[in-house]
Amino acid sequence: MSQGQLLAALDPTSLELAVGSARADLTNAEATLANAASVERRARALLKAGTETQAAVESAEQASAAAQASVVQASAALSKAEEQLSYTQIKAAFDGIVTQTGAEVGQVVAAGASVVTVARPDARDAVVDVPDGNALLPVGAPFSVSLQINPAMTVNGKVREVAPAADAATRTRRVKIALENPPAGFRLGTTITASLKEAVVEQMVLPATAILSRDGKSYVWVIDEGDGTVKTREVVTGPQAVNGIVVTSGIDVGMRVVIAGVHSLEEGQKVKVEDGARS
Repeated sequence: MSQGQLLAALDPTSLELAVGSARADLTNAEATLANAASVERRARALLKAGTETQAAVESAEQASAAAQASVVQASAALSKAEEQLSYTQIKAAFDGIVTQTGAEVGQVVAAGASVVTVARPDARDAVVDVPDGNALLPVGAPFSVSLQINPAMTVNGKVREVAPAADAATRTRRVKIALENPPAGFRLGTTITASLKEAVVEQMVLPATAILSRDGKSYVWVIDEGDGTVKTREVVTGPQAVNGIVVTSGIDVGMRVVIAGVHSLEEGQKVKVEDGARS
C-alpha cells in the first residue's frame, strides 16, 4: 500500500446530488445578488435625477445586502457539501500495510466506524497488556524487548502510550512501547517478550473510602500516634488503580490513615486503633 492509494469508498450518489443542489443554490443566489445590485444602481441614478425617492433607494440597498448574505450562506453550504463528499473516500496517508478491515463490500457503516487499520512499518511498537495495578508506567519508561522465537535478538524501547482505562473483561491496560531501530526480525505480528529495564518508582495507593473531598481538594484523616487523635491532611491524588486511588504526595510512609467513616470524623477527635491496624 502506497501513500495516496484508495483504500475504501462509500457510495457517493446522495452526496454528489447534495453538492449539485448546493452549487445550484449558489448560482441562484449570485444571480439574485447581481439583479439586486443592478436595481440599487438604477435607484441611485434616478435619485440623483430627482425621479426616485430616498425610501426606494434604501429599500434597494437592503435587498442588495440580503442578496449578498444569501451568497455567503450558499457558498458555505456548498463548501460543507463538498467536504462531506470528500469523506466518501479513504486514502492512505502514508506508505504502510493494511492489517485489518472492519467492513465488507456493500455493508452500511455508521459515522466513526473503523473500516481499515493501517500499520506503519517504519515506526513499530511492541504492544503488551499489563495488569491494571501494575500499569502505572510513566511515558518514556525503558524496556528491553526480545523475540520469543529468538531471545538473543533484543532491542530497546520506551513506553509511548498507556491506555487511560482498563479493559472491562481482563482488567488490563494496553501499553505501547516504541522500538528503537528494530531489526528486520521484528516483523508485524511477531510475538515478543518485554522486560522493564529499571525499577518503577513505588506509588502509594489508598482505598477510595479514605479520600475526603472538600472544596475541590482531597484530604485524608491522619492518626496522631501520641494521643490517638485525627487531623486532616491535604493530599494530591493521581490516577485510579484497580485497588484504590494513587496518592502522589501529602503523606509519608508509616503514617496511619483512616480508611472508613471519613465523613463522620471531626478535627482532633480521638479514635481507637485496633492492634495490627495499618495505614
